[in-house]
Amino acid sequence: MPNKTIYIPDESLAIFERAAQLAGISLSATIVEALKHYVQRQEALMSGYQPVEVEVGGQIRSRKRFNGRLIARGNIGLMPDQSHPERVFEKFEVYHTIKNNFVVMRKLIAHHEPHAKPTITITVCESRAALQEHLPAKLFAQVVDAFEHPDVEELDI
Repeated sequence: MPNKTIYIPDESLAIFERAAQLAGISLSATIVEALKHYVQRQEALMSGYQPVEVEVGGQIRSRKRFNGRLIARGNIGLMPDQSHPERVFEKFEVYHTIKNNFVVMRKLIAHHEPHAKPTITITVCESRAALQEHLPAKLFAQVVDAFEHPDVEELDI
């Protein structure tokens, strides 16, 4: 295995030692692991993926975080029925993730409670077929179009 020498300023030594202590592995292995994460994050950013943080739930909420690229969004109004006795408005956002999954963020907003927090859910779909089950047809068509006609066309020139 080849050796690489890195120079660490004295004032940075404590952070290196703490990282190795937290990781429970050698300093070399810790540095390699950190570099892997750094490269993944930078490649994701260069490909248009951004950190997305969502607060999900109704009255009780939790935070979810992932790296994704927004590929479609849409709105739909729902008429009252048994599951929603009041008129509600649904907002959808669809993200593509680094691991080639889709995330559907769905916000239910009640018209009769304009100041109430919306109920927010996220659903992870591993394929387009699974995604289609969670979206209105028009929004699913936008997703398909986004993949068939990307925002940026790569030119090999």
